[in-house]
Amino acid sequence: MSAFADRLAALAERYAAATTLQRRHLLTRFEQAEVAFDDLPIPRADRSRPLPASDAQRRLWFLWRLDPTSPAYTVSGGLRLEGRLDTAALEGAFAGALRRHEVLRTRFREDQDGSLLQIVDAAAGLDFVVHDLAGRPKDEAQGELTLLTRAMVEQPFDLEAGPLLRLALIRLGPEEHVLLMALHHIVCDAWSLDVLTRDVSAGYAALASGRADDQPAPPLQFADWASWQSLRTEAGIDDAAIESIRAELRQAPSSINLPSDIARPASGNALAVRLGLDFPATLGVRVREVASERGLTAHAVLLAAFAVFLSRSSGQADIRIGLPVANRGRAVVQGVVGPFVNTVALRFHIDLRTSFADLLEVAASTSRAALARQDLPFERIAEGLASAGEAPFEAMFGHQRTPLAPSFPGLVVRPLANPPETAKFDVVLGIEESEDGTLEGALILSAARFSPEAGQRLADRFTSLLTTLLASPGAAIGDASMLSVADRDALGMGCVWLSGLFVGLADRVSSVASAFPSRVAIDDGGVEVSYGA
Repeated sequence: MSAFADRLAALAERYAAATTLQRRHLLTRFEQAEVAFDDLPIPRADRSRPLPASDAQRRLWFLWRLDPTSPAYTVSGGLRLEGRLDTAALEGAFAGALRRHEVLRTRFREDQDGSLLQIVDAAAGLDFVVHDLAGRPKDEAQGELTLLTRAMVEQPFDLEAGPLLRLALIRLGPEEHVLLMALHHIVCDAWSLDVLTRDVSAGYAALASGRADDQPAPPLQFADWASWQSLRTEAGIDDAAIESIRAELRQAPSSINLPSDIARPASGNALAVRLGLDFPATLGVRVREVASERGLTAHAVLLAAFAVFLSRSSGQADIRIGLPVANRGRAVVQGVVGPFVNTVALRFHIDLRTSFADLLEVAASTSRAALARQDLPFERIAEGLASAGEAPFEAMFGHQRTPLAPSFPGLVVRPLANPPETAKFDVVLGIEESEDGTLEGALILSAARFSPEAGQRLADRFTSLLTTLLASPGAAIGDASMLSVADRDALGMGCVWLSGLFVGLADRVSSVASAFPSRVAIDDGGVEVSYGA
């Protein structure tokens, strides 16, 4: 480290150890010296003091207290392992990861003042269960695997007692295994699953070859990051920016009235309906072409198409979409397990006369602006925009590169296809893009709102709409057909496409009322009311 970096590290440690009053004075001195808060490195938190939970953890705790049995915030993953597996080495590798990552040994409790604390246990037992299905008929073993996989997701976590990591190894044959992982979101995010899997694969490689698993622990732990976040909140650094975003979002409706076939329940079923999107190879090529022609990314193209889909499906012009962001801008936290992921809320004003090409620019600029503020805690922005614990939107968009499969020596490793999922929003569009541009996607819908049949109709319509938008980016988005083959057949149209600008029913009625105000609008048993009354 340079002398200047050493000086900043010393200032950060001094700031963290100071009293509240002393920190106010230090902030004034930082400002005078032109040292920004974000210039300071994150220091190690004092383990002799209570460790505060992060903003995201407090929200997840609140939701868990509302319904401790809900599986909505279970983060799960599965791997198929083909080859001669060393079970002891695998279990030992997970035990090593448990030692290295404090958050996997963390429980939670409320302090006397109601604040939420992280309790890091010095040691914790590994919840590692082996199920032997070898020798059973293939159909029977597959059925049992499905039940075990679902049970891993649906079994509730106890955030006070722990553990918050569960593992199951299912043996299907001498050289065929399935590894299941389940964690509560309060200690993990999707990025963390990749960190954990890479850690375990390195540990397995060492132990399986007779060497010690001596990987070092990360220099910082999630509790350090959460403690620093609480000091940032205390300093009020983000207050003005958070209120500005909140004011903007207050003007947009949080709900999206998609055509569902199940009435919205008072309390939701947390399970999801996953519908794969039928993307031909040429579609990925066309997405890249349209993006490249405008100096944009595939992310912007797919986000814009999703916004059009939500607007056209609901008849609403003002749309909110949530976008998950890694929130790991500091290199020091990129190899740490923990719920760093944040959410930014995007707002789109959809004018059906706008061309898709113009909307692409809007989507790109909206995303850039949101990503520039990705470290602003979503939980604080959401305060006052929705009921406690709820998100101020019902649609989420996720786009990522297809993650590389982990490497375990002597084994062929493949992701478990279609593991059970939980629904946190009414609709999520998830897209994975491989290095060669191939797209794989799914609509993930709340099973409490959509049957598989209704979900499939929406999935087919999104694919049809995306194809049409890409074919003519310069055309008005209201002219793009989103009718699937099944829709056209149901309407008796064969392969005829509907054209013309989409106009909602309310707008049609308004047009008639303006043109013919004297016409009868309501006839109630002889009592007539005109449009112009």
